Amino acid sequence: MIKSKFLAIVAAIILKISLCTTPTFAAQEILAIDDEKTVWIIGTDINGYSCWSLDSTRKPILQVKVEGKWVTKAKAKLRKDSSLCSDPKYPWVAVYSWRVDEMGEISNRGNLSRDLMAREVLPKYKNYKAYIDAAFVKQVYRNQQDLLTDYESALSRALGMQSSGNSGYGSNSKLSGCTFRGKKLYGKVQIVDFFPDIRVQVVDFFPDLKVQRVDYFPTSCGKWQFVDYFPDLKIQFVDYFPDLKIQYVDFFPGIQ
Repeated sequence: MIKSKFLAIVAAIILKISLCTTPTFAAQEILAIDDEKTVWIIGTDINGYSCWSLDSTRKPILQVKVEGKWVTKAKAKLRKDSSLCSDPKYPWVAVYSWRVDEMGEISNRGNLSRDLMAREVLPKYKNYKAYIDAAFVKQVYRNQQDLLTDYESALSRALGMQSSGNSGYGSNSKLSGCTFRGKKLYGKVQIVDFFPDIRVQVVDFFPDLKVQRVDYFPTSCGKWQFVDYFPDLKIQFVDYFPDLKIQYVDFFPGIQ
């Protein structure tokens, strides 16, 4: 079990680091601009694309949020490439090229990166109204060494070890009385994409908390009733660097 878990994590590290390339190599890569599995690094060139239905006279722009304001960073170059955009309704490939120079305003609890809000905008043109696409979040590192440090820490935690720089977040040492950073770990829970109270990773083994999904009376440790409004706790599901690891169970929820 430990060996398979080790190999899976190593594979994830190799994949994600390969997507965080130097400026020279990045120019050869093109990935979806809102891809959640890749990170950005300050000073590196990114080539990101999205698929659009438009005419060649209108070109989308890429904006990021800086000090509460949306700032334009790149204007798309348009082309048609069915290997990237195969849906005939959205045949145009909008490619953005940008050297990352913003860290983002949202701290990532427990690691060295920050979250940068970004969005695509189709500016107003003649009789066409402006169109603003849904915002997305990119994880940004100051340098590649910070990224490697975080992954070494994640690997150490997965193997049950403590690295010298590990703060111990996500471990049972931070759970007290079925609470985490002052938030109770039972009650009504809402899943969000941004600004969670806790980042959660679902696992099959070695959880910090066993969670039982209920429809009524989420009044004891580990019992979660998922709701759309008025939650006691907001969570965001993540694949890496969680605050807590949870395992879904049918019986006996609670702290491990």
